[in-house]
Parts: sequence; structure tokens; C-alpha cells
Amino acid sequence: MRNDFFNFNNADEQRDASVFPPGAYRLRAQVKLFNGDRDYPLRPAKNGRTEMLDLELTVVGGEHSGRKIRDLITVGFDDSESNDPDIMPVDPDQAERYRTAVRIGRSKLRAILESAHAISPNDHSDQANEKRRIKSWLDFDGLEFWAWVDIKAGTNGYRDRNEITFVITPGSPEWPRQTARQRQVVPLAKELNDETPF
Repeated sequence: MRNDFFNFNNADEQRDASVFPPGAYRLRAQVKLFNGDRDYPLRPAKNGRTEMLDLELTVVGGEHSGRKIRDLITVGFDDSESNDPDIMPVDPDQAERYRTAVRIGRSKLRAILESAHAISPNDHSDQANEKRRIKSWLDFDGLEFWAWVDIKAGTNGYRDRNEITFVITPGSPEWPRQTARQRQVVPLAKELNDETPF
């Protein structure tokens, strides 16, 4: 047993779980690796059919700097037949709901890339299109973007929590003018020269 096993002086402080006010916030994304797997960091859902990108988002700047939000974004759906008894068959209506969740998730991730790189959603130039392509899920790690954060009421004994209502992109009324001049964060995958395809 390590000598510091019973020493909690270096343990993280308890995180403030209270909600913060709705509004436009600049957020920095951190990809939370599933089982520490850098090659395939997606988190499988309990349904056994969908996969999610797990993002921890930290408020950057302002009164609530350092506060965090968790966002699980559905990015994949396996509609193949499975012989695994733990994976229930999917009826057509449920399959369509999973596909819709994937479409919504991909739309949010596109908006995050557009916000982080100050690209208008209407910009279809080669340069803009290239910024919307990633080489790895880790390309989202370290990106800073603007989003409208709201409060979702808790249910079934869970507390209220903050959640992203929508990502703010150039052209939105909420888009801060100074954003385009701010330094962009280099994604972790580029620092590591990570070429892992997803």
C-alpha cells in the first residue's frame, strides 16, 4: 500500500454542484476517455446500441469561470442484428429515435466546430469545409466555443443541472464580436499528432 493512501490533502476539492445562471458562456471541451482508451474514446450507452462522445465543458472567463457541465452526445447507432442475449432487439420506432439522436448529436458537434473556428454555418468554402473535418474524436479536446447554457429541472430525485440549449455560431445574435480575434486552443489530438480514424 502506498504511503500516501490515507493522505487526502492532495485529493481534489469537492466540486460545486449548484447550478449557475442561464446565459451565453465560453466553454472549453475535454474529451472524457472511456476506460482510458485513447484509440476509441466513445462511451457505449446502457441500451447497448448507441455510442456517445463524453464531454466535460468548463466555463472560461467571467464570474462563473471554472464551473463545469457534462454533455453526452450521441454519435453512433448499431442497427445490426445481434446474437448477444444482453442486447435487446430494436423495433423500428426505437431505431428511428436512435437515428434522430445521432443526427442531433452530429449537428451539435458541427456547431461546436463552427463556433470554435469562427465559421459561419453558411460558409461552404474549401477552408470552412476542412475545419469541419476531424481525424479523431480527440480533435474536440481543448476546443473553446460559445454556447447558451440553461437550467434543466431535476426529475426522479435528481437535482437541477445546467445544460447546453444551443451552440452559438457566427451570425447568431448571441455571437460575441470579439470571439473571432481570440486565440483558438490547439486540440489535444494535434499536440499528440494523433492520426487515429474514428
